[in-house]
Amino acid sequence: MRLPVHWTPHSVLVRPFLGVGGAGPIYGPQHTLQHVYVEDAREVVLDSDGTEVVSSTRFFCNFDDAPAEKSLVTVWVGTPFEREAPAVRVARYQHPHWPGFAEVRLK
Repeated sequence: MRLPVHWTPHSVLVRPFLGVGGAGPIYGPQHTLQHVYVEDAREVVLDSDGTEVVSSTRFFCNFDDAPAEKSLVTVWVGTPFEREAPAVRVARYQHPHWPGFAEVRLK
């Protein structure tokens, strides 16, 4: 089951994190992730290393569409608020009677 389109009016750009090489992080080609819900919400969260970071944006997407942690995500594309930030936490939620979804926290 997927999230209803009328709940997810936004799009983001994602450069997926592929790993680390000799020159630093390696990212895949940028793609558009449609049907997400974006909101700016500042909260302290734990990243994948257990370090506290301030997350200033989060978005919700379908369970299977969630980018990997450390991927670079551009939100509010084409607006004065456009910015790129790394995904610091990805949480997935699934329920047998509701659509599965993911919450992605950006730095």
